[in-house]
Amino acid sequence: MTSVPRRAALAASITAALALPTESQAVRLDADGLGQALIFPYYTSQSAGPNPLNTYVSIVNHATDTKALRVRFRDGRMGAETLSFNLFLSPNDVWTGAVVPAGASTTAGATLLTTDTSCTDPPFGAGGRSVDFRNAAYSGANDDGVGTGLDRTREGFIEVLEMATLAGSSAQAVAHASTGVVVNCAAMQGNAAPALGVPTGGISGTFTLINVANGMDFSANADALSDLGAHPYFRVAGDPYPDLNALEIDTVSAVALNGNVYRSTWSRAIDAVSAVLMRSQWMGEYVLDTSTASQTDVVVTFPTKRFYVASNTMASPFSGNPGWLKDCGSPVIPTRGEVIQYATFNREEVGATHDVTAFPEQPPGAVDTLCGVANVFSVVQGGDGTLVTGPTAVLGSANRGLSSGDAHSQPDAQDGWIQLVPTRTQRFLSGGTSTRLNVLGGATATGSHSFAGLPVVGFTVRTFQNGTLNCGGASCQGNYGSAFALKYRRSISP
Repeated sequence: MTSVPRRAALAASITAALALPTESQAVRLDADGLGQALIFPYYTSQSAGPNPLNTYVSIVNHATDTKALRVRFRDGRMGAETLSFNLFLSPNDVWTGAVVPAGASTTAGATLLTTDTSCTDPPFGAGGRSVDFRNAAYSGANDDGVGTGLDRTREGFIEVLEMATLAGSSAQAVAHASTGVVVNCAAMQGNAAPALGVPTGGISGTFTLINVANGMDFSANADALSDLGAHPYFRVAGDPYPDLNALEIDTVSAVALNGNVYRSTWSRAIDAVSAVLMRSQWMGEYVLDTSTASQTDVVVTFPTKRFYVASNTMASPFSGNPGWLKDCGSPVIPTRGEVIQYATFNREEVGATHDVTAFPEQPPGAVDTLCGVANVFSVVQGGDGTLVTGPTAVLGSANRGLSSGDAHSQPDAQDGWIQLVPTRTQRFLSGGTSTRLNVLGGATATGSHSFAGLPVVGFTVRTFQNGTLNCGGASCQGNYGSAFALKYRRSISP
């Protein structure tokens, strides 16, 4: 068995290897949550029952330089842009905003509200406080065939890119005066040629999915990507560039696994980003206690899927049928999405592997799939195989991702954990100049690396509902919620 000192030495060696200076940078997933880019796996303004959810977002600049960031919201079906703006954060600055429903109707879109004074381009509305999400990226000439309504803007995910640091008068313009007001935000709005420096990282983010009416609050961290590149790639707001495939982002990825550091070369920047998110197994706990009316939803997001899958095309590492359909095509044999096998285990180690063929009313050969970019499904106890096609139990998601409706635990298992495995994905192969380093022995090898799985981020949300309680003679609400990032396994081989 590996000793504690040896484990500590191994961890230190891997950290040092990832940080070694090279002739080029290497994109990596930052274990400390600070980076040059952030991925928020989910936002929502859907309703769970009669109660709408809001998503509170914060972006923090922990660095001593000034950041020029691109903030972009994307829908959960195909990853189409629903809102984008430039955000300028001075040293130690924090920006906050909230995604809320634009109206009570299920056909209404979402709105971003903020009372933050940090500089944005463009400003939010006439009063600088709100902006409505838009459907221009998937309607009209951009129609992708999976719906053109504003309802698509109500849930999805968020990405943030550090395009550059600001220098000189540009940095001074977006600094806060002693009154808390930005010195001269107008100087940066529409400014195509500010004084720029290279991206340096050091940004983080958090999000909270809050249901004010029933007291539920689910909070988590954004995933951070470090060392994307050493060149600025600033563009004015409204320019679709940059994205995660920007030419300035490095085409090398670095992943530590089982005592090796895999430094993989790729032909495109987006492949390097996908490589650091490739996971072959995804796991999370569920709680379904009847005494607290507990429920569990699982969120599984493929933040780079749009670069590989369109309405009628598909490329490795994805292998499912392209496009999106409500419930992935259920109740007939699913016609869209990535094939997923899942297993559930109770707290006493009893487990079972599930697929749709376990339920007799399903057509022979049917499988479970996840067909969206941001997918949500509920875990339910037992179940008779009846398909559920409405909103999910906790988050009220309309992007129900699992084609069988819900994931079913064993009939008597109120609590446990679920494991998800994509079963038909294509291996994701890096270039022949890729290298790997054994951090204990120091041996190196050159050759292509084969990644299994899919590029994924996600989390689970769990509820405990006690209803109205007696609190010292007064009535109080006893509802609670929590969010936990998924756990993962990776599979990389020469």
